[in-house]
Amino acid sequence: MLIISDCGATKADWAVIRDGEAVLRFSTCGFNAAVENDAHKLASSLKTGLERASFIPGDRFRLCIYCAGVVSATLASEFSASFHDCFSGAQVEVCSDMLGAARAVCGHNPGVIGIIGTGSNSCLYDGETITVPGKGGGYVLGDEASGAWFGKALLSDFIRNLLPDDISRAIVEEYGLDYPSIVRGVYRSDAPSAYLASFFPFIQRHMDSGYVQELIRQGVALYFDRVLAPFAGKGLPLSLCGSVACICEHQIRQCASERAWTVSRFLQSPLDGLIEYHTNGI
Repeated sequence: MLIISDCGATKADWAVIRDGEAVLRFSTCGFNAAVENDAHKLASSLKTGLERASFIPGDRFRLCIYCAGVVSATLASEFSASFHDCFSGAQVEVCSDMLGAARAVCGHNPGVIGIIGTGSNSCLYDGETITVPGKGGGYVLGDEASGAWFGKALLSDFIRNLLPDDISRAIVEEYGLDYPSIVRGVYRSDAPSAYLASFFPFIQRHMDSGYVQELIRQGVALYFDRVLAPFAGKGLPLSLCGSVACICEHQIRQCASERAWTVSRFLQSPLDGLIEYHTNGI
């Protein structure tokens, strides 16, 4: 039996595969290994999710987790240890969410891979391994066009009174925002990137606003010109994973056309592609 996970900062999606078939799917809290220290929280949420579904995995099974923020072998090893504490008999493999995205959208075919969800990243994939990582930078140093990036831009404009009046009124009515609450959310929350990305649904609901349209255009342009810049001219198609990528598909395709990129595929949930990848490989 195999349990696989696509784990981002906001949520983790899980699938239990037995005899080549996904027999159980559920979601739990997310985790970003680069900014959060205690992976026991994620391991405990997996255990709780299995218990709620009355699913007993047994003492020995494989566990493959594709997680945001796994940027070194040291982090992967620390992550694995936390899961062994909860599942002592499991064979645990921890990989980056970037490799998960590549396997999900391309399988064994080469391409340029992009993630645009809570955070954003990219890589060059040869069909088996990531040959050139993109180094997303996180919500402080990068994550262009991600939910966190858009949320940060929105809140920055809000605290400086740069939002159009109707957008400013709407965000106050919906969230009860003020400067102290924003500071707490960004600088004292356990998952600041998830907090910032929590404002993307507001942006999505106001897609008809000229302000929002320009904000999305700017974010997508930065993604192409900064995040994808190392891979331009490689002659490989671009495939994208993530909810924000799918919501902004029109703007992404338009920007790609202007920059002579070929876009191959959009996939909202990498877990769908990972189930296919692993069931074909079992």
